[in-house]
Amino acid sequence: MPKTAASDLDSGNVEASADLLDAVRREPTYTNHCRAWERLRAAGMAVPSPARRVALLSNFTLDPLVTCLAVQGHLQRMPLDTYVGPYNEQAQEILNEASGLHRFGADVVVIALTAEGVAPALFAEPWQDTAVRRQWVEDGLAELTTLLERLRERSPATIVVANFVRYERSPLGILDWQEPLGVERAVQELNHGLSDWAHSKERVYIFDLAGVCAAFGREQAFDPRMRLLADQPFATAFLSRVAAEIVRYLRACN
Repeated sequence: MPKTAASDLDSGNVEASADLLDAVRREPTYTNHCRAWERLRAAGMAVPSPARRVALLSNFTLDPLVTCLAVQGHLQRMPLDTYVGPYNEQAQEILNEASGLHRFGADVVVIALTAEGVAPALFAEPWQDTAVRRQWVEDGLAELTTLLERLRERSPATIVVANFVRYERSPLGILDWQEPLGVERAVQELNHGLSDWAHSKERVYIFDLAGVCAAFGREQAFDPRMRLLADQPFATAFLSRVAAEIVRYLRACN
């Protein structure tokens, strides 16, 4: 798993690495990102100074995305030094001041969580009525924003938190939008609530994962096989798009 990225290539690898990066620009496939990253690592590069120190926390597997993120840092001439928190331990990383996250001293903390992880009952029991669903949304949002508040108190880092998108259509089918608050609407309520909370906070930004997914196409953005095999929801074709957008956000946060 890549932990660092650099932008300066040693002279013996400049041409080959440039060719690989050009290939990534022409065809931003996951395979091309992996080839470019392997070549960049083989060059034995150190992280240039200064580099943007970026920590990533998630409740799904981040390794494939971080590979693309490292390469996109090269492509967009924004060197990154990254820390990837342990799988699904975002609360421990934030609350424990001796954690790897706090020792790393990030400039930016990127948090990407699934809606299923924030409000699990909403998806485990979709047959419940609107009042119950609404309470689950409120409880999940309160727990998440409280955790983000603790991060704000403990770290001066800019916070970039991804909003939520459903990987699959609602199990309620055509009945979902007959409900005052169906499953799909409940996810939208999570996003609106998160956005409303962020509006009043300094150095907190919403990464519009839902918007990026809509532009790319939801059926193409997610792969149920990857979710089952690796607990990584994104289709490999979507990873580079997400990584490129994250780097764009990081540049805007400068």
